[in-house]
Amino acid sequence: STPGANSITGGKSFTSLTGGGGGGAYSTEKLLHRPSAAMRDSFQQLASQTAHQLEDIWDIVGIVPEERASQLADLVDRIASLCHEKIEQEEQLAEQFRKEIAEARFEWEECCTVLRIEEEDPVVKMKRDPSVGGGSGVGVSLQSEYEVMMSRLESIRLVREKATEDIVSSQRRIYEAYAALSGCTVEEVATSSAEMEAWADTSSNLTEEQRELFRSKAVDYEESVSSRTQAIVSLLVDCQNLIRELEIVPPGCDGKDENDTDGYVDVGQNEDDA
Repeated sequence: STPGANSITGGKSFTSLTGGGGGGAYSTEKLLHRPSAAMRDSFQQLASQTAHQLEDIWDIVGIVPEERASQLADLVDRIASLCHEKIEQEEQLAEQFRKEIAEARFEWEECCTVLRIEEEDPVVKMKRDPSVGGGSGVGVSLQSEYEVMMSRLESIRLVREKATEDIVSSQRRIYEAYAALSGCTVEEVATSSAEMEAWADTSSNLTEEQRELFRSKAVDYEESVSSRTQAIVSLLVDCQNLIRELEIVPPGCDGKDENDTDGYVDVGQNEDDA
């Protein structure tokens, strides 16, 4: 374009061409109630005022008709490009909504599956409500679908998290008790014990019945540990009593104690007693 053509305003600001300043408040009010018609009228007014101002400027500068036509064509292309970019932005927004709704629905379905809950899709349920839609004639908006889907997902997600914590806690108790009974580590139990395979899955079934099964098994193993501990303690006590009765001297001990008046150790009554 000819130098100086874009810097001359002919005494009028750009905001005056849009029907108001302050962010276009006046035009926004019209666009709110009659979007298509208001937008058409605004473009017509903007195009007419812009053309008149440009013609005045070009007459002053002395721009030839061919150059004027070229600049106007370039301006139209730039406006069309701006409109196209805006449409693409809004399409991307809509696609993002669809993507996040699909992801939320997938997680909701997973939660329902592992919790064995049968319930209707929240969006489908909302669409069946005749009061939804606001009379706009366009059906349920993507934003409404997203809000409904996320609201239900957050609720069922909390249920799943609590159920998972419960069953994982029971699994840990099972592993620890089994490790104590088997004389190995919890890690070894979790990775190599065939008997523990039945208690390895803590994600595919989170029903109350499954969690109760885990809790019951944990109690069984813990009772076995308690019983075996009591048996071992009882055995040690019996052995100690037997040693005292038989007056058995431990290996490596001559049976004398320098600090004892009679010079002999009281077998079964030293610091190593169980």
